[in-house]
Amino acid sequence: GGGAMTPPARQKGFTLVEVAMAVAILGVALTTLIGLQTRLMGTLLQERNIFRATLAAQYLVTFYEIENEPPEPGTTDGSLVEALRDRGYFDGETLEGLEEQFRDWTLTQEVTSVDYAEFEDILRRIELRVRWGEGSAEQHSVVLFLNTNKIQQLQSLAGGRQP
Repeated sequence: GGGAMTPPARQKGFTLVEVAMAVAILGVALTTLIGLQTRLMGTLLQERNIFRATLAAQYLVTFYEIENEPPEPGTTDGSLVEALRDRGYFDGETLEGLEEQFRDWTLTQEVTSVDYAEFEDILRRIELRVRWGEGSAEQHSVVLFLNTNKIQQLQSLAGGRQP
């Protein structure tokens, strides 16, 4: 029995350093994912608001297009809810709750006269700006041009000739 020493048996498992590194890597990965999720939710809410603003403005544009005369030049500011309510937007059951979501949204309508060559006020440029968010910091605009019916009047004066 000579006394040859046998090396100690290797224990199975992870060392404390390995566990600490795994926890650190997992922490960094989770922090990154949470940050991405937060940004994604912010982008989703912003896109939803732009979509809603566009639909509301397009709804109002439809009324301008079917009326006989475009609105007079000038700028008006007001509540988006009031403008939509005046046009019957909230009359259906399917839009319940949407009125409350639009509660703090504002609408600016800017109408300007457009001249062409020697003809004055041939078109009207209508810009609808919908604003929302804290201090109405976010906005979306829809612009359209409407004929003032002076083109038809000029054509009838010219004997019905088409340009």
